[in-house]
Amino acid sequence: MRESREMTKSTDRAKIRKISDAFMLLPKTHMRVFMRTSDFKVVGLMINKEQIMDSSIGMLRDWAIVYTTDFFISREPLDMIHPGTGELKKCAVVENSMLVITARKTCDVSNEPENFQWFATPSEMNAFHELLDQIKLKDDVIRTNQAILDSLTAEKDRFFKQVQLLGNENRNLNAQNQRLSVQISGLNQRVYQAERNLQLDRKDMITIAAKDGHEIKSASDIGKILGSSADELTDKALETMAVRNRKLFTYQPNDISTQLAEDIKDIKKALNLSQISQPATVDEIKKETP
Repeated sequence: MRESREMTKSTDRAKIRKISDAFMLLPKTHMRVFMRTSDFKVVGLMINKEQIMDSSIGMLRDWAIVYTTDFFISREPLDMIHPGTGELKKCAVVENSMLVITARKTCDVSNEPENFQWFATPSEMNAFHELLDQIKLKDDVIRTNQAILDSLTAEKDRFFKQVQLLGNENRNLNAQNQRLSVQISGLNQRVYQAERNLQLDRKDMITIAAKDGHEIKSASDIGKILGSSADELTDKALETMAVRNRKLFTYQPNDISTQLAEDIKDIKKALNLSQISQPATVDEIKKETP
């Protein structure tokens, strides 16, 4: 049993040595191990690479000539025609002196997306991680800006509500101002009318006061007349008449006697006095006149 195990290990080591020697010989030849990204199993050896003109796009394309593990010769392109843009896209994701790894799943030369399994190269993975880091940083910036935007939006909403409240208040104040303007206009009219009434009342008061003063004076004069004797009344009347006649005599000395006699008659009649029977003559009046 032990000897059988030793023989198996020795055989495996011999195979590994042969495989290792074969891999060491690959860089010295044009052959490279051909693999697919779908399962990473060895398809065979790519013994050659040819450039063939594709009349559909008018360009040369790289084709791999593969000697498969089933001892067949297979041919397939190392690129694809992009179904959207119609441009060539390389599908050999890894290609060096020892390996060629293609994203094409089978040896089918179709360009359908289902016939490809893409796999990122180390450089693409590095670029992908760098892109993820940049995306994370940008996401942080976006979240920060979004928080700022939300705060500004909330502040804008508050200001908008304040503006609405101020607008409503302004409209209310304008309406109140219009009402007050109407009231003030009415009050001004009432004040103007009150001033006119006051002026009229003052005129009436002055008129009444003047009338009252005149009536008081007249009443006083009447009282004095009623309280005077007949002689006092006669003397007063004669004195008044003498003053008036002196003034008249200055302008009409020839007619004064006739007028004087008529005045004395009137006074006698008004006072119902009999003491004075004859009118004064012009000579008497002249003697009394200084």
